[in-house]
Amino acid sequence: MKKILRAIITTFLVIPLLYLFFINIKMYHSPTIGRDYPLEWDNDQLLHLRHLKAEINQGAAEEMQDMYPEGYLFMTALYGLAWAEFAENIPNHHHELFLEAYKEVEWATKATRSRMAQGFFPRDQRIEYGAYYSGWSNYMLGKKINLNPNSLENDIQAFQNKCNEIASVITSGDSPYVESYYNQVWPADITVAVACLALHDRIFPDRYQDDIQIWLDRVRENLDEQGMIPHVSYEHGHARSRGSSMSLMLCFLPEIDANFSKELFSKYKEYFLTYRFGLPGIREYQKGINEGSDVDSGPVILSVGGSASIVGQRAFTLHQEKDIALGIKNSIEGFGIGWSNGKKKQYLFGQLPIADAFIAWVNGQNPEFIPKKEKQWRWKFHLLSLLINSILVGSIYWIWKPKRN
Repeated sequence: MKKILRAIITTFLVIPLLYLFFINIKMYHSPTIGRDYPLEWDNDQLLHLRHLKAEINQGAAEEMQDMYPEGYLFMTALYGLAWAEFAENIPNHHHELFLEAYKEVEWATKATRSRMAQGFFPRDQRIEYGAYYSGWSNYMLGKKINLNPNSLENDIQAFQNKCNEIASVITSGDSPYVESYYNQVWPADITVAVACLALHDRIFPDRYQDDIQIWLDRVRENLDEQGMIPHVSYEHGHARSRGSSMSLMLCFLPEIDANFSKELFSKYKEYFLTYRFGLPGIREYQKGINEGSDVDSGPVILSVGGSASIVGQRAFTLHQEKDIALGIKNSIEGFGIGWSNGKKKQYLFGQLPIADAFIAWVNGQNPEFIPKKEKQWRWKFHLLSLLINSILVGSIYWIWKPKRN
């Protein structure tokens, strides 16, 4: 009986020991590179996208709709955008990988414009179906058009019509922040919609630069006390900025106005970047404020937000802070249990497809595999891990060491 009890206790000690060892190894993760001369691609990303494709085919987007109010739209949009960015890195449009990616982009575009995607959003708003739906679905359509210079005229017309609608709304009214639902406003949603206008002007001749500038000027007049874009806007004021929404907006603002994005990013870095056990992460709430988690934040552990950190990786990459981006990326690889069997790659054992979709989209903008001026951010975590593992190994030895008579 004593041996059985010791075996059970040892098992509980070995699991965290092995997990810590796994995380420490993942701190040095670098994606495998696929090659078909002269093409090269991130093979980890390809395997991850193929895992997501299998999950989508088994109804993952519908399952996410049961869990989150916008689950189906968000899941299909992130999935499609991740494939679109993969395709953008395959210049040979006849290559089988480009054709595979474009097929999924086509599917995702249809899915984001389907009744299933629209169903949760009230249609009769200032922007039809609201800022959230219009932003993500139209941005997805624009990405598809950008991949195919011979896009269908119906697609181009639908994209431009929605851009016209967005431009008209953001330059009118009392606030630059537009409703996603009746009397419910999240500024991040309209930021994605405005990114559609910037995307339009990269594909077609400039048309919306004046509208974008008017919107930016109005946003500058409606920042929070720290000079950042608020998380939620009310009829008579705004809430403070938060890490999850700032991370997301800083993934789109560089397309809209690079200089304004840099201004906000410096404040975001000051108020939200933090370190836990030597590893970088993004706080959900500004420094000095500690609140709980909600549907926007995802899990919040030691003030570090799950959504804020995952999306923050992309924000730091786009703003050329690649060392910090790599630290966040490899932390996600470790704590998120990134695992590949050579045929597919998944995180968290594939139990939360929306997290996989977020990570796939974020990894479409990878930091450099080995930054030129790499900081030794790993060592503090290594030393702490060594201390913990020494305690665990010592405990196991103490349990099993021979007893003196």
